[in-house]
Amino acid sequence: MQSSILRENIEKLKIDLSKINLVVISHNHMDHLGGLPAALEMKPAVEIFLPDALPKESSGQFSADQAKFSVVEKPIMLCKGVLLTGPVGQGIKEQVLILNTSKGFVIITGCAHPGIVEIIKKAKELTGGEIYLVLGGFHLLLDSIEQVERTVSEMKSLGVKKCSASHCTGEKTIAIIKEAFGENFIAAGTGKTIIIE
Repeated sequence: MQSSILRENIEKLKIDLSKINLVVISHNHMDHLGGLPAALEMKPAVEIFLPDALPKESSGQFSADQAKFSVVEKPIMLCKGVLLTGPVGQGIKEQVLILNTSKGFVIITGCAHPGIVEIIKKAKELTGGEIYLVLGGFHLLLDSIEQVERTVSEMKSLGVKKCSASHCTGEKTIAIIKEAFGENFIAAGTGKTIIIE
């Protein structure tokens, strides 16, 4: 995402960045890094958690006097009920947020380059609990219908209750996932708020 687009979205949605203390970068792709300068411009005193796979020199291009950059090499608790997986996968490594909620664990992905099923398995391994919701990009845009259906079947066999696919999942793929999860599919998009009660 470009800084100008993120800045415009923040202003339109009236998001108060003063309430943000931590920023997590999922992986080393500009559509996930590109908006960081705008965020730092609007909230310079923030801690940024970079994935181990992100070249350490990349933090220099997003430097800010008051920002603190931390490179994540293994799972860490960011705060109560919020776990960061550290690098997952073998190719394009990615880190994922896991929230501990009253309904079960919630997985938040960037693009799920390691594979959404692989990420769910890693989350279950780290938490030992049930996965209530998986949301974010699933990186299934180029997968065949058969591959998507197999992925959905594996997600369900791993106990995923609800699903909210967006970003690099692809519109046709999202339609398949929506049909498979029915009322347990949650539509996502810019400005959308998901409340877990």
